[in-house]
Amino acid sequence: MKNLKFKIEEEKLGFDGHLKIQIGKISVSSQNSPSVELNREKVMRGESVSILIYEKDTNSFLFVRQYRYAFNRLLTEIPAGKLDKNEAPEDCVKKEVLEEIGYKIENPKIITSCYISPGYTDERMHIYYCETNSHARIAIGGGLKSEKEFIELVKLSEQEIELGIKNGELADSKLIIAYWWWKLNVQ
Repeated sequence: MKNLKFKIEEEKLGFDGHLKIQIGKISVSSQNSPSVELNREKVMRGESVSILIYEKDTNSFLFVRQYRYAFNRLLTEIPAGKLDKNEAPEDCVKKEVLEEIGYKIENPKIITSCYISPGYTDERMHIYYCETNSHARIAIGGGLKSEKEFIELVKLSEQEIELGIKNGELADSKLIIAYWWWKLNVQ
């Protein structure tokens, strides 16, 4: 693999809707074999944020529940959103928490940054953690009506999270990554 060379020969926009899909032609060459041309697609998502929030006075974690078309069901997830152009990840995560669940959070701590699914998307997610209390809820939340979001706040205990992960009800990868980070580093 170390002798392989990759060169993007051509890129064009294949779809421009809610998601953007770029189509690329890539040549792969090595010293020992002729060049091979690959055709690949990537969903262009850019950077995003998510956050695990622990509410100390209720001994619970704060999640969102919303409809996800890809699975045709309601999913429970940690609050998340896409960065706007030139927006700092920490500012974005604070904005998303206020929009989605109505909490004003302080001092979110970065857990990690990771590629969500590098086989088909360029999305890189910054995952945060913070602690708060119920008095930090200053708005209703529920998402932005202009984005046609319908989001419900869900509070779960540690035991409910572990049961949900075990039985498959909580299957959001960013939730699972953040929760197990918490178990290993904070608890």
